[in-house]
Amino acid sequence: MINGNTEVSKVTNDDGEVTNDNTEMSKVTNDNAEVTNDNAEVINDNTKVVNDNAEVSKVTNDNAGVTNENTEVTNDNAKVVNDNAEVFKVTKDNAEVTIDNAEVFNDNAEVTNDNAEVTNDKAKVVNDNAEVTNDNAEVTKVTNDNAEVTEVANDRAEVTNDNVEVVNDNAELVNDNAEETNDNAEVTNDDGEVTNDNTEVSKVPNDNAEVTTDNAGVTNDNAEVSKVTNDNAEVVNDNTEVTNDNEEVVND
Repeated sequence: MINGNTEVSKVTNDDGEVTNDNTEMSKVTNDNAEVTNDNAEVINDNTKVVNDNAEVSKVTNDNAGVTNENTEVTNDNAKVVNDNAEVFKVTKDNAEVTIDNAEVFNDNAEVTNDNAEVTNDKAKVVNDNAEVTNDNAEVTKVTNDNAEVTEVANDRAEVTNDNVEVVNDNAELVNDNAEETNDNAEVTNDDGEVTNDNTEVSKVPNDNAEVTTDNAGVTNDNAEVSKVTNDNAEVVNDNTEVTNDNEEVVND
């Protein structure tokens, strides 16, 4: 994949597993979240997501265990549209691939790299979960002791992805004379830190809180969010989709 003139946030996926079932694609190697596609290497270390145009106050979740169980993103015949988002334009010898700040899993998709040409036919992203939109919302100070909280930022959090499996069944690898170029695109995620610029957040302490987000897609447009602090919190994200419009993704 070629990312030209791309601003990407730091994204880290340690030991991440990608599932492509019945997919014909170029060579993909997942060793501790390392993807190799003919001279193209994407390294995800300690995910850090930076959302420009959103200012977020300090969110602390000390010694929190974050568990993502059965989290699955399916892109079947879907179109991903990110309004006001910076688009990565990827060109591979007469082929133009456009990625709008989206991570796409293509099940039963055929990827052919002949002379560096990438084809994603019938690539569709389906988001069938709840979507939360905060437009210019101001959240006042909230204190929840031993409470269940939906939004948590985790410092030094331990992230566990259960039942996430990388399966490449019946995958045919075709890479003829494919040249991979990544211009100014370095994907790095450090310590799973999320930064939303231009978002004002008031302080919300959560001591010993259990945070559960089930099937939630969160969209924050220029939102002012209260400050959330979770000490010794256990965060469980089941089938959670988060969508940030007007975000600038920077790959350092």
